[in-house]
Amino acid sequence: MSVVRCADPKALAAKVADSFNDAIAARLGAGQGHVHVALTGGTIATELYRLWPDRPGTAEVDWSRVEVWWGDERWVPSDSDQRNAEPALELLAPMGFGAVHPMPSGEGPGLTAAAQQYSAELGSVRMDICLLGLGPDGHVASVFPGHPSMNASGDPVIAVRNSPKPPPERLSLTLQTISASDEVWFIVSGSSKAPALTGSYHGDDELPGAHARGVRRTRWFCDEDAARSLG
Repeated sequence: MSVVRCADPKALAAKVADSFNDAIAARLGAGQGHVHVALTGGTIATELYRLWPDRPGTAEVDWSRVEVWWGDERWVPSDSDQRNAEPALELLAPMGFGAVHPMPSGEGPGLTAAAQQYSAELGSVRMDICLLGLGPDGHVASVFPGHPSMNASGDPVIAVRNSPKPPPERLSLTLQTISASDEVWFIVSGSSKAPALTGSYHGDDELPGAHARGVRRTRWFCDEDAARSLG
């Protein structure tokens, strides 16, 4: 694992964007045909998506060879401002991704059927990079501490009911699916996240964030407020 500390949220978002550009360019330059990336929602992620298209080096990446997926989604209509995918994709439209795979919205089939649908769409794909936020309670994607979502297995995508954070119905990659990613990148901002970041980094088994690890690498991108307890 490695920790990348940044002065403030804007510097953090810029650093993650630049790191994505470098990592994806390196994979494509090494002959990898396509790169699969799972994105996340949240305030700091939105700042990343706002900055990313205009960062130096973004235009040099062949985004047509990049496919975008989602780590989780709120089970609400596609025009809801609570969705992760649609607002992010609007900001990222200039990138020209080869394919985007938003999770089903609340207008679609039932929640269980939607999880099965996204599991089938995902198939045998494993993420090259899975981007995750971290909640103050240590949750990642829509996997929550002390909740059945934390122990889910089987299909790679699960229906989450009775979420402790509204809205109560969600879709999420499981911890197993997340940890099958070649790399897991956390993006964490703010002092409210400091205890969860410290506990997750040091392996507190009760926190989902402690179980999300990349096969090859796990990177923690955080601002100074979030990292204050890491030492």
